[in-house]
Amino acid sequence: MKKRIRYAVISMGLIFMLMISGCLRTYTHEKVEMVTQIFHAIPDSDNHDLNSLNYEVIETDKYGRRLFAFTTSNMSGYCILQKTDESYAYYYDNVSFQLERKRLSVLVDEYDPEDLEELKIQNDWDKELDESKMVKKLFVKATELVRRRESKFDRETVNELMKNALEEKNDRECFSSFCDYSQTGQELFFINYYGTYGKYLLIINADGTVDPDNGFMKIDDWDKINEMLAEIKENNGWVG
Repeated sequence: MKKRIRYAVISMGLIFMLMISGCLRTYTHEKVEMVTQIFHAIPDSDNHDLNSLNYEVIETDKYGRRLFAFTTSNMSGYCILQKTDESYAYYYDNVSFQLERKRLSVLVDEYDPEDLEELKIQNDWDKELDESKMVKKLFVKATELVRRRESKFDRETVNELMKNALEEKNDRECFSSFCDYSQTGQELFFINYYGTYGKYLLIINADGTVDPDNGFMKIDDWDKINEMLAEIKENNGWVG
C-alpha cells in the first residue's frame, strides 16, 4: 500500500514538472528581437493572442538591418530593425513600421519592394548605421514574451486619468494597454473605449500627471499612426 502511495506521489510530481516545463516555453532569440520592437514601437501591439503572433525576415541590407513582416490576431505590417546586441533591440522611433489593412500570411511572395520604398528611405536602408537616430529597448522575456519594464501605473489609474483628460465622467468602459516609456519616465498608453467612442494615445508623465492640452490624442486614421506618435511625443517633450 505504501509503495502504491509513493508511486502515485512520484507520478503526480512528474506530471506537475512536465506541466511547468510546458508553461516555461522558451521562444527563439530572433522572435524575441522582433517582438521587442513590435511591442514598444506599435500601439496596441500587445493586445493579441500569442499563438497567432508570427513573423518572417524577408530582406537584410548590407549593414545588417532587417526588414520583416509580422502578423498578430489584430494587425499586420512590416518593420525595419536597425540592429540588436546582447540585450537590446534598436530601431528608429515613429518611422520603423508600416501597418497593412490586409491580413498578411507572412509569406515572402506577398512582399512588394515598391510598396515599402518609403519605409526603407525613412530607415536609411543600405546606409551606414547611425546610432544617434536609434532608440533601444530591453528584450522582452524569452519565456513569456512580455516587457521586462512594467508600467508604474495600474489600469484603474490609467483609465481614470484618461477619463479626466477627456472630462468624461460616465462609466463608459475602456481598455488600456501600456506601449512604451521614455528616458525621463513618461509612459505611452493605447486606450480603446468600447463601442464607438474611439481609440486614443495617452502620455502620462513620470509624476502621474497628464498634460490637459497635449497629453492625449484621438486615433482617427491608422494610416497616419506614425505621424500621430511623432506629434504627441514632441508635444510632450518625449525623450526616446
